[in-house]
This record gives sequence, structure tokens and C-alpha cells, in this order.
Amino acid sequence: MLAPYVADHGWRQGVVALSLVGLIGTPIVISLLRNAQRGVQQAETAVPADGMSFGDAVRSRVFWIMAIAFFLTMLPAAGLFGNFITLLRDQHATPSQLGLYGGLMGLFLIVGRLLAGWLFDRAFAPFVAAAMMLICAVGFLVLAEWGLPVAALGALSIGLSYGAEVDMAGYLTARYFGMRAFGRCYGVLYTFVLIGAIAGPWSFAILYDVTKSYNVALLGGAGLFFTGSMLLLTLPRFSHTPLPTQQPAIR
Repeated sequence: MLAPYVADHGWRQGVVALSLVGLIGTPIVISLLRNAQRGVQQAETAVPADGMSFGDAVRSRVFWIMAIAFFLTMLPAAGLFGNFITLLRDQHATPSQLGLYGGLMGLFLIVGRLLAGWLFDRAFAPFVAAAMMLICAVGFLVLAEWGLPVAALGALSIGLSYGAEVDMAGYLTARYFGMRAFGRCYGVLYTFVLIGAIAGPWSFAILYDVTKSYNVALLGGAGLFFTGSMLLLTLPRFSHTPLPTQQPAIR
């Protein structure tokens, strides 16, 4: 959201505005850290965490469906995120349009995370995430067809995909595998998210160099979103996965 302000007032005023945001946020961060410290102290007296062992988790079909789906959906999301402004420039967007759509991208990132978390508490999370990925696939297709006039849909696709992806990884790990080996399960699964985040911008740039257009990358990204959403729809209900109780926590 800072881009339009910088376009109107210059980068120096933009730095000043950014520093003010940091100053305003500091008391909030300090307050949250204090609350977190109290939570840690309470957790030290909690009962041992239950759930699946790390070995049982990685041998399950659910684990690898999640890993592949996370990778497939993050790759196009990160690809468009890293090349969105360049894509708009390629379609002769003005500086004010770049600032507007760049700001929308940041706004939708926030909205996407809040919306995903809110919906996960009220509906079956894999279905919610699959629906969001399908919306992103449609956004990519529309952006490939009409370009700059529908650039807001590209920003929306980035926001929904990032919002659902980041929240979904931790949420599903806890619900399917419990907290006994949560750190290791989440670490491995999030590695697939990071691989997609690294490969996405690189693959979009390579496809652009080869084809001189982002259309192939957008169409391929739509296909990856669709495939990832279909994989998410195969995940079982949470109650189908046994989470043993009274198991000692892995240290």
C-alpha cells in the first residue's frame, strides 16, 4: 500500500512513512510478546502432547498428498507474486497503476490470511483451501486472457493462495498428525512450500524468456492450482485419522 504514496511524494517520504508504521506497531508487538511468554510458562506444566509419531506420519498417504499439494499450489502463487509488477509493466501499465495493483496485492495477502483462518474454523479446511485454489486458477486464466484490465484478479489470486497456503500447512499438520511430532512434520511439509516459493519466480521468468510472454506461465499455473485443489479434495475427514492419546511427547 506504500507504492502510491511513494509515487506521489517520493521515496524519501516513503521511508519516513514506513518508519512511522514501525513505531506504531512496536507497542503492539511488545504486548503480544508478553502474552506469548505467559503462554510458554503455562505450556511447561501442560500434559504431554498426543498424536502420531513422526515415522507413522511420513508413512501415511495423507502426509504426501499434503506435501505435493502444498508444492503445486505455492509454485504458481510465488511465481506470480515475484513477477506481478514485471507482468504489468510488460502490458504497459502506468506508474500509478503499478502502485495501485501492488498495493492491492499486499491488501489481498492480509485479507486472504484472515479469510482462510476464519473459514477454517467454520468448515472442513481442505474443502475451503481447494475452493480458494480453484478461484486462483480462474484468476490466472482470466489474467492470461485479458491482462491489465483484470489485474486486480491477479492480485486477488496471490492473496488467496498465500493466505490459504501458509495457514493451511500448520492447521492441517496439527489436525491430521497431532502435536506429538508437530515440529518435525510441519518442518518437512513446509519445506515443500518453500521449494515451491523458490521455484515459482524462477520458472515464471524462464518461461517468459523462452516464450516472450507470461501467458504460458499463467496457463500452467492455473493447471497447477487445479491439480492441487483436486488433491486437497481427496484428504479424509479429520476423525478418520487416529490420534493416540496419552503418548509421551518426543523430545
